[in-house]
Amino acid sequence: MELGGTVAAMLELGAGFHPDFTGRENVYMNGAIYGLGEREVTDRLDDIIAFAELEEFIDMPVRTYSSGMQMRLAFAVSSHVNPDVLLLDEVLAVGDESFQRKCISRLSDYKRAGGTLVLVTHDPNSVEQMCDHAIVLAHGRVLAEGEPSKVLAVYRRRLVADDRERDEAHAGDAHDETDAGDTHDETDAGTQSWGDMRAQIHGARLIGPEGPATSFVSGDPLVIEMNVDARERMDSVTYGMAVHSTEGHLCYGTNTHLDGCETSVLDGPSTVRFHIPHLRLHAGRFALTLAITDHDTVCHWLDRWIEFDVFQAAAGIGIVDMTGTWTIEPARAAERPPSAAQDPSVPTAPGAHS
Repeated sequence: MELGGTVAAMLELGAGFHPDFTGRENVYMNGAIYGLGEREVTDRLDDIIAFAELEEFIDMPVRTYSSGMQMRLAFAVSSHVNPDVLLLDEVLAVGDESFQRKCISRLSDYKRAGGTLVLVTHDPNSVEQMCDHAIVLAHGRVLAEGEPSKVLAVYRRRLVADDRERDEAHAGDAHDETDAGDTHDETDAGTQSWGDMRAQIHGARLIGPEGPATSFVSGDPLVIEMNVDARERMDSVTYGMAVHSTEGHLCYGTNTHLDGCETSVLDGPSTVRFHIPHLRLHAGRFALTLAITDHDTVCHWLDRWIEFDVFQAAAGIGIVDMTGTWTIEPARAAERPPSAAQDPSVPTAPGAHS
């Protein structure tokens, strides 16, 4: 393996902190661990403290910090080293949701500036959001490599296979009574379809104002329809959907559980519809994912199963329709700031006369 440039790693945030040192002292110590001199740390100190949002606590011993405060400070130090290559190991779940967004934004800025990010994680959303290239490893062996969305499909199929093996191990001899003809062969289903197939999606389509379609105008009503069935009566199924842009960005996802829809029983063929009164996508090409789950078990997952186009109905750019109206209201005379000629605090130029 060849490497060019400086490297920094976020492997265990806060591992180099001394509990009796203040936050400020630990910043200098951590900076030294990363190879920064005292002057370099001083130049970045204010930015590090502001990013960690610890201005009031920076001169207190780190042992008085909560674990979240320590992680925020550690991430702030690591992310301000500005190396050529940055290694991260499961460190994006830092602090609350607002701070996590700030961390992701900081890493995105780092990438745009030309930095190389190597992320090790079990979180598929982080991979899709942060990475241009992905690899699935199992016991030191490469299972898949390439475009994140395709590699994640292999990863999810692997999780389902592992769950199935555990279930079969627990089932014992009872599994031998199952008709082998009912077993779904995932290798024949492609990388977009997986699950234990106790419930299945047999067909799906998008319906617009004039019937089934794969092209829509922003603001159109849209119905997502899927035909489902189950091998046996199921009492706790959840139906879900998600829309991604073709670049891999998640636009929206939900399911019947999140929306408070009682689905309870699936016993035989049924039709499930998700009604969208006004499509708020603006313009672009998108992919629809559909799923049936039973508690935490995936019964059938169709990843990026249907692609469709949306054409904009109004001005603007981007993938989300946020059409609004502008108002411009001149300030009243009493609210207007004085001009230089009117402001007595502004000195008059030499030779000028009032």
